[in-house]
Amino acid sequence: MALYKDLLNTIRQIEIPMKLTILLSMALVFPKVLIMVYKILLGDSYQFQRAFIIGVCSVLTLPFIPALLAGAVNSETEKITLVFIKQLIVCRDRNTRKVIKDTLTFLQHRTFRCTIWRLCEVDVQTIAIAFKSLVTFTVAMVQFAHFCD
Repeated sequence: MALYKDLLNTIRQIEIPMKLTILLSMALVFPKVLIMVYKILLGDSYQFQRAFIIGVCSVLTLPFIPALLAGAVNSETEKITLVFIKQLIVCRDRNTRKVIKDTLTFLQHRTFRCTIWRLCEVDVQTIAIAFKSLVTFTVAMVQFAHFCD
């Protein structure tokens, strides 16, 4: 419990620079990845395509690390909550039950959510949304590419 509390307090201390970094990296990486994917689709050399695919993967990795970490912390918190609920069912001692209920209340009121200024939540779904948007914009870019040629 102390470790979870320390984690929340540490994140609150580094909150503003972390959120600014996540927001800027997501906003700036998206157009770069779109251009790289478009070049991959137009490229005729296999070596050129392979280099750009590696570039796309490396560019996409950095902005989504906080989302993966937030998802891992949320998953572990849910597992901890389930352990406490099971202990609450099994436990007979009155003082221990009170401590477990207090712990569950603490976990319920101080949930771990990484958001960017309450605008969007940073979690594993963020990665899925970004991937869906990337695919949609890539398809639209390929469909309108013949107008530019």
